[in-house]
Amino acid sequence: MLLLVELLAAAYAPAVPVGPSSALALSLQQLDRAAAAHRRGGQGRPAVDLPVFDACLGVCRSLDARTTAASLAAAGKVPGVAATLRWRQSLLERHFVDESLVGGVLLEALAHVPAGQAELLEVADAVAASARFVLLPPEERRATLDDLAVEVVSEELLERRSEALATSSSIRPWGGPGEADDERRAEALCRALAPLLACRGFPGTPLGLRSFAAAARAVGSQRAAASLGRLWHAAPEPWLGVGVG
Repeated sequence: MLLLVELLAAAYAPAVPVGPSSALALSLQQLDRAAAAHRRGGQGRPAVDLPVFDACLGVCRSLDARTTAASLAAAGKVPGVAATLRWRQSLLERHFVDESLVGGVLLEALAHVPAGQAELLEVADAVAASARFVLLPPEERRATLDDLAVEVVSEELLERRSEALATSSSIRPWGGPGEADDERRAEALCRALAPLLACRGFPGTPLGLRSFAAAARAVGSQRAAASLGRLWHAAPEPWLGVGVG
């Protein structure tokens, strides 16, 4: 248990600039090959496929060598150390405006794969999409974020948001909304965002949402978090709060 605490403490170390693009591109290619092989193997492959897992760690190392090295030095190896933790923490407790990409999102997700609390390929997709975003030339990153800012206020997405909230809405018998109701609404909002995330390669899940916001932050921009927060809160202007609740 001490190793687990040390791992997560190291994972939340301050972010440092992303690694050289050539090393990141190479580690991303290795992850793509490992994930493709895992998918071809279908149901016969183990839940923790070490080539995929290690390739994810390789990308994390290329993104932030210091945080990754500190985490692995503290825990020895990520598999097996997170079996006692609850992975799917409430979306209402997340602060995706200030999460670090490697320590706050990706390594945490990887740490929960061995216990069956996170899906390996979902995590691999989040790692790969984050790396691809970081590798984009600055002008392409700006264009991606420009497009995102427009899409979050499109009629289609706002309608999907309203439908998701209406479907998930429920009231407790004594008349007040409960914590579970709030959580269902948060999950519904994330489902409404799924197509927007998927077209950029990120999983249409809470992990994908957090990864996208953190990947933009890793290259010096809060615009993804602001745009996603704007839709989350139905705000008329880009939102720069500190949570998703």
